[in-house]
Amino acid sequence: RNPLKKIIVLTLDKNTSSQKRISTMGLFGRLLKKCPSQVLRHNLFDLYASLKVEKCDIFHSWSGQALFSIRKVRRLNANVATFIERASAHILKQERLIKEEYNKYGLRMSPTEPMVVNKCLAEFREADYICVPSTFAYRSFLEYGFDREKIILLPYAVDLEQFVPGKKKDETFRV
Repeated sequence: RNPLKKIIVLTLDKNTSSQKRISTMGLFGRLLKKCPSQVLRHNLFDLYASLKVEKCDIFHSWSGQALFSIRKVRRLNANVATFIERASAHILKQERLIKEEYNKYGLRMSPTEPMVVNKCLAEFREADYICVPSTFAYRSFLEYGFDREKIILLPYAVDLEQFVPGKKKDETFRV
């Protein structure tokens, strides 16, 4: 039924098959991928994606990279269902936890750039649904006042037959 209309990405592996529905930024995307500024990288990608997005029924993107695209796709179809994929806790919870950990060790924290935080917050408000990978992330959105109906818990899957933890040989905690 060909439900997937288009994928918009920075770059694409040369070996990827079925490239006709995939839109990339080409050489500029490869250069942008190396850009140290998350704000610049995400905003330029989002602007590019907003130029490429077409009328659709469902729009799905990663947190921090979709605000301009969500607004564009809504102009094309007011009834579009928009999904933000958030791979972590609510951005404000994340910031708070990082600051607490840095403070424990007397370290100065370089907080996430305010533009990134503000863009994420705007995306959270404007998206219909936010997809999160864990109950911890799910609860963090509830903590910041989000309706349960707006949060979708989609745990990352793992093949437990292929990935089996080894036996621990000591009591040292390692990450």
